[in-house]
Amino acid sequence: MGSRAYVTGVGVGSALGYGREAFQRALVEGRSGVSKVSGFDTSAIGRDFAAEVKDFRARDWLTAAEARRTGRCSAFCIAGARIALEDAGLAQGAIHGERTAVVLGTTMGEVALIEKLDRAWVAAGKDGVRDVEVSRYGTTLLPIHVARAVGARGMV
Repeated sequence: MGSRAYVTGVGVGSALGYGREAFQRALVEGRSGVSKVSGFDTSAIGRDFAAEVKDFRARDWLTAAEARRTGRCSAFCIAGARIALEDAGLAQGAIHGERTAVVLGTTMGEVALIEKLDRAWVAAGKDGVRDVEVSRYGTTLLPIHVARAVGARGMV
């Protein structure tokens, strides 16, 4: 018999709100999450509007230690996982460690870090990029942070 997967909770963090109910309500009401970007200066890119996640405070979902050692992307992922667990009615620590995997689709790791590495490379070439910064970048870090945060010890 093949493996089974169960989706029991949804962890939405979007421009339309946090959690399944807020997200669904916004969709049903026909609200758009698109607005003028406020999180950074857009003058150099020629675009002023996006579906920006606003009012996200990592400390609402992460411990102080998690918030210190993770970037914004990891914080979104951890928050989404915790929202999904809450939506599923699972208390923190109620998952089966070794039997719980974290599967997270991404094409990037921490965006702010890749931007920093890019600026350093453009300014000074490969010698401007510190090895320690490169080691902090990796797409696998996002699900690793989620696994640590929720106690999953299965495959990442």
